[in-house]
Amino acid sequence: MSNFLLDNYHLITYSLEFLAAVTGLFFYKKYKNTAAKYFIYFLWFIAISDTLCYYTQYVKPDRFLSFLIGTKFEKNHWWSNLYWVIGAIMFFSFYYRKILKTELHKRMIKVASYGFFAFSLIYIALIGMLFLINSFLF
Repeated sequence: MSNFLLDNYHLITYSLEFLAAVTGLFFYKKYKNTAAKYFIYFLWFIAISDTLCYYTQYVKPDRFLSFLIGTKFEKNHWWSNLYWVIGAIMFFSFYYRKILKTELHKRMIKVASYGFFAFSLIYIALIGMLFLINSFLF
């Protein structure tokens, strides 16, 4: 069983991501006037972004993206770092600002997210190469 899961990890993961996105699309009419619509958009963004990250399978000597071998784009660390490490945090800060009721909590999230974004830009400017070539995901 574990071999099956390991061998089909990407297929299972992408299938579940698209299942969540399609489910969100199915219920979109119900939630289109609420903040939940942004979460549905995010589910689609995740599904599409993770699918685009699969391009690394075509960066091999006999594949059509072989010209990327030896470049910063050979691995998808740059994209996954941008949308998971920074983009997901910024999305959830935006989303929580939409669903929170207390103005103080909204301001706290806003200040923290702007601080995080500013720190991220400074970090990328100072350590840009590491950001592009290393994965900061756990």
